[in-house]
Amino acid sequence: MIVVTPAVPGNVEAMAVLFEEMDRFYGATEAELGPLNLRIQQINDALFRETPAAYALLGWDDGGLVGFAAYSFLWPAIGLTRSLYLKELYVAQNARRRRIGERLMEALFDYAVFGPTDVAIYDVQASVEFGNPARAVHKAETVDTSVLRPELRERRSHHLIDVARAHTQLRDDASALVTLLEAERIAPQELKYNTLVRATVREMLRRERRTIRPALRGLAGRVGVLD
Repeated sequence: MIVVTPAVPGNVEAMAVLFEEMDRFYGATEAELGPLNLRIQQINDALFRETPAAYALLGWDDGGLVGFAAYSFLWPAIGLTRSLYLKELYVAQNARRRRIGERLMEALFDYAVFGPTDVAIYDVQASVEFGNPARAVHKAETVDTSVLRPELRERRSHHLIDVARAHTQLRDDASALVTLLEAERIAPQELKYNTLVRATVREMLRRERRTIRPALRGLAGRVGVLD
C-alpha cells in the first residue's frame, strides 16, 4: 500500500539513499555525490533546523521509501497570499508505473491549501522535533482539525501521531495510547508503516503499565512491533 507522509528526522538516512539514486539518474559523478554522512547533514540542515529552508513529502510502499516531493512556500502571491513551489519530485526507478508520483502530487495539492490550522499543526510538530513536548501538548489543545477538509485524513492522523509522541516524551503513556488509537481510527495505514509510531510504541512497551497493557499490545501487533 502506498502511503505519503511528511518527512521527519527519523527518515533522513532513507532519504539520503534515495537522493543518491536521483543524483545518479541526473548524471552526478562519484566526486559530486559525496559521502553518505555529508548528505545526511545536508538534509538535516535544509529540512530540520528551527527555520526550515524547504519541506518534503515522502512516498512509501510496503514500508520502503520509493519517492519524494521537495517544496517550499513563496510569498507574496496573488492578494498577498502565498503559493507552493515544487522544486523536485522523484520516484525510485524500481517503483515507477505504480502511481506513486500521482499520490505525491495529490498530497502536495492538499498542503498547498494552507491555513491557520495547518500553521498550528506544524507548530506542534516543530515543538516535538525540537524537544519541547509540554509546549506541543499545550498547543495541540488549541488545534481543531475538524475544520480541515474531510479527505485530509492523513494530515489529521499525522498530527495525532505528533501529539502522541509528545505525551510519550512526558511519560504520559495512557494519553499517548488514546491519541494513537484515534490516529489509527482515522487513517490506519498511516500508522502501519510509520517508523516514528513504531519507535513510540516500543518505548511505551519498555515501561508497559498494567492499565494499558491489552490495548497497547494490540496496537503493537497491528503496527508490526510484536513478532
